[in-house]
Amino acid sequence: MTRIDIAFQAVVLPVLLSFAAVSTVTWAGQANALTPLCAPAGPMNWQEMHQFVGCVAEGLRDEVWAENILPGIEIAPGVDAPDRAIRLEITKGCSLVPAYDHNRGVVSFPHALFYFTLYFQQAMLFQFLGTSPGEGDEDLLSYYDDRLRPALVRERMACPGSDLQKTGRVSRQLPSIMDRRMTNAERDAIFRKVNSDPATDRFQAYVALSPVFFTLLHEVGHAVLHPDGSSGEDHEEIEADDYAAAVLNANGLPVIMGLGIHQIFHSASRGGNDSALACRVARLARNHPVPAAFVDEFGQDIANRLEHFRRFYADEYQRRCDA
Repeated sequence: MTRIDIAFQAVVLPVLLSFAAVSTVTWAGQANALTPLCAPAGPMNWQEMHQFVGCVAEGLRDEVWAENILPGIEIAPGVDAPDRAIRLEITKGCSLVPAYDHNRGVVSFPHALFYFTLYFQQAMLFQFLGTSPGEGDEDLLSYYDDRLRPALVRERMACPGSDLQKTGRVSRQLPSIMDRRMTNAERDAIFRKVNSDPATDRFQAYVALSPVFFTLLHEVGHAVLHPDGSSGEDHEEIEADDYAAAVLNANGLPVIMGLGIHQIFHSASRGGNDSALACRVARLARNHPVPAAFVDEFGQDIANRLEHFRRFYADEYQRRCDA
């Protein structure tokens, strides 16, 4: 059976170590602490990928939501925490769009989106670890536009009646950025670095599920800012974006690492790139540089790579916004 090169080795979500003094805790520096292992130490076959995604989803729902994401809101200055209990549900079915149900107090996140998120974020990780600052930025977006997005559209078009509806699983193996861009030697060097260097292992943890963090916080933003339900109008989406960005920044995570999933959700729901979404992405990329806490932890080289990509995103999505 074909092996799949996925670098993420764990439920790569930071876990807060102290709940007694939550006001002093940031996610930076806490990645992989006390997290259960989900993936084998090397490439996976597609069945193992299903198991990995299921493990990540369960860890998010059963542990990280209450122990990490909601407490992380408490330390963000100027951000209100929810005034009611909010649950997280991992959903199956044909819809690939996260949402907040204000009647039930539930944030829903589609199980299948973990597959697309992890593949896109793997591409981002390999770009940051395998190139010079700025090199490969266009390749990363081309990978999404030309290869990953069509795969998502095919999955969505096959529903209902597919595995997506019945189990929340993606039915066929997704295209990896390594299929065309990387030699085996380059790929293996990155795997070795992730597996042997604690700082790189922490970095891949942040890269892997930052988009999920951003999206869940965006939906919590709707719960706090639009308690009677969101109309879906642009100004409300921007308000929820700003809420999520404020929490990520307060916890030392770069907003730029969470923006890729905007494209995925948009493609899932509407099948293209519209100017309103592009404007939101450009605005977030333009307004949120890499936090100082992240630079302190990982150094200036990684920060420079992220900053190059942030500026590229801001310019590219402003162009799409203006089109």
